[in-house]
Amino acid sequence: MIPPSKSLQDILLAHENEKIIIVGLPGSGKTTLAKRISVQTSREQYDNDEFLEWCTKSSVHEIIKKQGMEEFRRLETEILRWCLAQGEDSVISTGSGIVESEDSRKLICESGAIVIWLQTDLEVIKTRLASHPAWQLDQEAITAKLTERAEKRNPLYQGMATYRLENWV
Repeated sequence: MIPPSKSLQDILLAHENEKIIIVGLPGSGKTTLAKRISVQTSREQYDNDEFLEWCTKSSVHEIIKKQGMEEFRRLETEILRWCLAQGEDSVISTGSGIVESEDSRKLICESGAIVIWLQTDLEVIKTRLASHPAWQLDQEAITAKLTERAEKRNPLYQGMATYRLENWV
């Protein structure tokens, strides 16, 4: 298991001019952390999901509904490839399920980037997602969905992470 990192500041100081990729469950704080790193370090910030939605003119939910999960994962991987090509001094926040694509995992691992895994308590995530339109479910359903995703994805996040930040923000 990757030990929790001392602090975000320690990570940033140790990797001043390196690309950073942030992974974690939905609601873990990936986009918020990427924006903070961008402001603190003057890195370019890319949000994989936001850029995918901008390019396709559709929400993630609409893409999955109309084109299916396989096509969504393909598009997500292509957007990741583009983000990774944008220069060394950048920070990329990924969609939470990007690790489910073997192609995306390979791109991340071969990129040479520093990978930060935001490991956040599921109760904290549930609170954060309570007002998100895609998560308008009863609390029991949210818990079940998050637990299932955590069980499936946490080993994948761990396998690619350089650092782990627990309950960040």
